[in-house]
Amino acid sequence: MITRKRLAVRLNSSENLRPQLRIIADLGAGSVVLEAIGELAPRELSQTGRREIRSLLRSGDLEIEALALPMRRNISDVDQWEDRQQRLHAAMTLAYELGARTVMIAPGVASADEKCAAIYHGHLKELANLAEHTGLLLVCESGMESADRLTKTLRELAHPSLALSLDPGRLATTGQNLVQVASEAHDLIHQVYATDPEFMGLGTGSHGRSVDWESAMDLLEEIGYRGRLTIWPDRSIDLLTAVEEMGRRLKVTPRFG
Repeated sequence: MITRKRLAVRLNSSENLRPQLRIIADLGAGSVVLEAIGELAPRELSQTGRREIRSLLRSGDLEIEALALPMRRNISDVDQWEDRQQRLHAAMTLAYELGARTVMIAPGVASADEKCAAIYHGHLKELANLAEHTGLLLVCESGMESADRLTKTLRELAHPSLALSLDPGRLATTGQNLVQVASEAHDLIHQVYATDPEFMGLGTGSHGRSVDWESAMDLLEEIGYRGRLTIWPDRSIDLLTAVEEMGRRLKVTPRFG
C-alpha cells in the first residue's frame, strides 16, 4: 500500500517555491525534492533564505527527500571542471543545512574511450569523496542514457557514498527493461521516480509506451525498496494535476479526487 506520506514531489525550479510547497503540503505528501538552481542556487541563497525554507518545510510538515543539481554536461567534460565541482560542493553544503542527506546529479555515463572513461571515473570518485566528507549520499540519475552502464560504473567504484536513482518512466521512454535494470542494481537503488511517459511526456512524447505500475510496485517490493516514490511532473503540466493523476495511477491511499 502506498500512502501519501510515501510520496515525494520534485519541484519546478523555474516557478516560485512557496506556492509549490503549499500545494504539496495541502495534498498531504511527505517530502519534496528541490533543485539547487534559480532561487535555490547555493551561491545566491542567503542564510535568511535558508532559514525561511526550513520554516516553510516545518509549517507544511514536509521533509526534503533530496537536493538535485541539474547538469548539462557529462562529468568527463574537463572544461571548467573546478568551477562545476565547487558548485556541487556548495549544493552539498546547502543540502546538509536544509536537512537533506541526499544530493542527486545526472553525471552521464562513462565513454567507451579509455581516456574519457578514466576522467569520468576520477571525477565521480572526487564527488563521492566530497559527499562522504559532508555526510551525504550522492545519488546518480541515468536520465535518458543507459542505466545498466551507470550501474556498472557504480559497482566498479564501490564507493559507500554512491547510489543509483531508478526512473521507470524514462526507462520506458528509451526502451530499457525495468525488470533487468532494477534486478541488476537492486542493492544500489536509493531513490525511485514515479514518472510515466504516457502521462508526463518527459519532453519526448510517449512513443506509445507506459509503465505498468502494479507490476512495477511488485518489483520494488521484490528487490526490497522501502523508500518514497518521487513524482517529477513535466514542466508543461500543472503541478496539482500531475500529482493527483500520478497518485491515482499509483493507487495512493487515501485516494486523490
